Amino acid sequence: MRSRVECRDWPALLLAAVLGLFFYWGGTTGLGAADTSNDAMAKVEEIIGKLKTERDSALRVDAAEELSRFLQRLSNTEVLDVQVVDDLAGLLDDPNDDVRFWVAAALGQFAARARSAVPALERVLKNIRAASSLNGIVPALTSESAILGALQRITGRPASSWDAN
Repeated sequence: MRSRVECRDWPALLLAAVLGLFFYWGGTTGLGAADTSNDAMAKVEEIIGKLKTERDSALRVDAAEELSRFLQRLSNTEVLDVQVVDDLAGLLDDPNDDVRFWVAAALGQFAARARSAVPALERVLKNIRAASSLNGIVPALTSESAILGALQRITGRPASSWDAN
């Protein structure tokens, strides 16, 4: 018997497709692999510094994407400390939705080690859904899919458990 994909499953399917492309192209940003844990930490701190101080929205998007791709390529994200997770959670308040998308994707790289970011992810998800419902933006065109993916990787709960009420 053929299974039918329910309409409410489309965000998870879209997320899977987006993340599949993200991981497929993950090695194309031109960053070299870090030789040591200290090098990796220094690179992450440098990029987070750019995200916190850069005024140009397009450059913040580039930095957020660079960070997310860099974390994806690290063989051992345990070298990164809790402060990085906290810094990333704070960056979810960026006014640019593309920055929020890449920051959420970066947080997802930490899986369960990013549990402290769950309240910030849930808060931003609620805000994005409220804004989307007011102006008719399709969730696939917002950071919602990356936030749901990060929540799923961090908590192990399916994306559908954060259905809008």
